[in-house]
Amino acid sequence: MIRVTVRSMGRGLRESLRALNELDKLEVCVGVPQKTSSRAGSINNAELAYIHTHGSPARGFPARPIIEPALDKEKEYLASMLQKAVNKALDGSLAGAKMEYEKTGMEAASIVKDWFTNPANGWAPLHPKTIKRKGGKERPLIDEGALRDSIDYVVRRKT
Repeated sequence: MIRVTVRSMGRGLRESLRALNELDKLEVCVGVPQKTSSRAGSINNAELAYIHTHGSPARGFPARPIIEPALDKEKEYLASMLQKAVNKALDGSLAGAKMEYEKTGMEAASIVKDWFTNPANGWAPLHPKTIKRKGGKERPLIDEGALRDSIDYVVRRKT
């Protein structure tokens, strides 16, 4: 005769499944959310990020991708952060899982902001006329920092 004893630890399987199910409905988005997209002038930060990411041959702007390559370079690190959210959900803590999503979003936004000055970004140097117009400053995409400062994150329900 075999005797089996089952003991519940933590919040239990039902809570873990509920937390995992709810977590699966959420996503962390990094970029230029609507709340940070406006800027003085005729173009907003989201549009500007798109133009710089893809370049504008008509205007002579080379592509200087911002978000995707920065996150791709750190994808393993960010995945390990998201794993912490899954672990919290497995423990039955949806609040803890959401907090880990928030931490991941903050870190991802910081990574993207740092990309503006990271030599690994591989961006084409500024044209000499542009450097002259900028008073000798040679860094692409950084005049006042408005575009860089507009990078943020949101944790939202998947659409």
